Amino acid sequence: MITRASSVGVLAFGVVAATAIPVAGQQTFAVTRPAGEVGVGLDANRSSVPARADRGLRTFHEWIRIKMRGAVLDPRFLRFSLDLRPSFSQTAFFGEPASQDGGRQGFVGTANVNVLSSSLVSLHLQGSRIDADQRARLGAYTEIDATRLRATLNHRNRYLPMELTFVQDDRSQFFESGTTPSSFRIATRIRTGRFRAMNRRLRLALDQVSFLDRLTERSYRRTNAVLSHRLTWGDGSQLLSELSSRRRRGTSPFRRLSWRETVRIQHTRRVSSEMWFQRAGESTPTARASETTGAASLAFQALPGLNLDVRAYTQGRDLPLGSLRYSRVGPGVNLTTPLPLGLLLRGSGTLGYEWHGQDPKLEGSIDVVDEPHVVSPSGRFQLDRAFADPSSIVISSEDGTEVFQEDFDYRALVAGPFVEILSLPGGRMPPGTSVRVDYRHTLMAGAFSNAWVTDLDLALLIGSVVRLYHRRSLQTATDDVIPGTLPALRNYDFLTAGVSFEVGTPLGNGGLGGEYARRKTDTFNNDSFRFNGSWSFWLANQVRGRLSGAHTTQWAEGIVSLVLTEARGGIEWSLLQDLSLDGQLVYWKWREPARLENFLGGEFRVTWTPRLVAVEASYERLVWENLNPRTEDRVLFRLSRSF
Repeated sequence: MITRASSVGVLAFGVVAATAIPVAGQQTFAVTRPAGEVGVGLDANRSSVPARADRGLRTFHEWIRIKMRGAVLDPRFLRFSLDLRPSFSQTAFFGEPASQDGGRQGFVGTANVNVLSSSLVSLHLQGSRIDADQRARLGAYTEIDATRLRATLNHRNRYLPMELTFVQDDRSQFFESGTTPSSFRIATRIRTGRFRAMNRRLRLALDQVSFLDRLTERSYRRTNAVLSHRLTWGDGSQLLSELSSRRRRGTSPFRRLSWRETVRIQHTRRVSSEMWFQRAGESTPTARASETTGAASLAFQALPGLNLDVRAYTQGRDLPLGSLRYSRVGPGVNLTTPLPLGLLLRGSGTLGYEWHGQDPKLEGSIDVVDEPHVVSPSGRFQLDRAFADPSSIVISSEDGTEVFQEDFDYRALVAGPFVEILSLPGGRMPPGTSVRVDYRHTLMAGAFSNAWVTDLDLALLIGSVVRLYHRRSLQTATDDVIPGTLPALRNYDFLTAGVSFEVGTPLGNGGLGGEYARRKTDTFNNDSFRFNGSWSFWLANQVRGRLSGAHTTQWAEGIVSLVLTEARGGIEWSLLQDLSLDGQLVYWKWREPARLENFLGGEFRVTWTPRLVAVEASYERLVWENLNPRTEDRVLFRLSRSF
């Protein structure tokens, strides 16, 4: 085993070393001295399952990594870099059911080429190849076989800089989460082309993504185009025109065209107005729809820190079976004022009257495609349409290159007529991720009503340490219930109140936060409480650590419907300049009336790096309590030397 892998490394090193030998009298090809590392490792784990024999495996690794840079003719003409890491692993199984031992060759490599990087026209080429097993900390594991090619062409000029990019990503990958008992496999081919041209007034963006999933046979071609022009005059006035097209062919096809005009006029130093108009058309295989939207506002700065405005908004949607109409008008106020004792009060509020118009015959299921959302800091977002079907939800990334998996990346929570998406720890949808959602929702006659709507948002800041906030949205219907219909959203009262605390000291900094939310309508009552906190600390530049946790409890009609708890702690101790110890502990719990999942994982790691040598040893213990409970112990040892 050692001889086979070492021969691969020696051969690769010999080829690289030969290219670095200078040729007398020639300056057309120059290569830096190769750098890299060689290493060996042992990765052993044992799984214990109740009422079954223990099962485990031992994997021996050895690898060599080579890095070098060079230039052809002149560094300004062509520069290149290589990063190669061939490896070999031998796996031995024990326990039941019996598995066949075997070996595997792996490879991770990246190559970069830059042509004319300092000229007006430049080209950047990048290629990477990965064929390896990658085990992360605390049980996360992935098998990946991927090839990625990327080419970028830039044209720099003072009038309209342009960039053209092409990417092809062909991969087969297996994911296994450490905290949640979920795993899945993908086999995709993604081709992406992008064009950008932009200056201070004009912006042109063209994107095309071709997505193919060989396992589920899901495939589509997505094309987005945006052309916008900005015209400015005076002191803060501007006109923004935008044309956009979004189209998807293949699985769940749709096409959406829109035209939007936005004008903002700064009349005086204190008075401004803004108006925008949008016309959009959308078509799917089952229906065609058109939408006209308009809004206008007039703002006035009455006093420093006090702004008053009047807003109007209207929207009309024409569907095959009828039309929907919505309008709202009312005043608003924004306030920012200092208070005694160093306090700062910020607030905003609106009072409006809403009109809803719906054809009585307009009922049934309607498809929603490409609805944009951003995962909030608490790791969730709510779908815009009520009465959504959770089984129809498909979530993809903003650029269309990823399709997220339920129970690995997210879970859908039903709260009365609303559906909320919750991102899971260890998934691919962390807070701040922009996503697009397709789903189907049911449109009911009489579900909405003409009503008075009040929105209030207040925040009290105590220096830069404490923030108290209160948000409330209240709707009171003014018309009668239509006989035979479901009055689900006629009257509602949505309340969110919370506190956040942040502090910094010479020994560390952190924060705490708590939030209570209530959603109450004519047909359901849903409450939730969320708590989160974190603390980072250090002692004499030798000890560093971090503690964090979050807890969510949700009630439906007074009965606990969800409990989610996540806690994480880690500490690193630098004993000497080249010797460090670190450990971490993770706890995760998900409880529903018909579901209970617990995970507890801990790790201790020692790292020693004397000069060019690196030694790493760690021990992990992972415990899962769910439908398939098990306990796993893992020992890792790695030894490498740099050159």
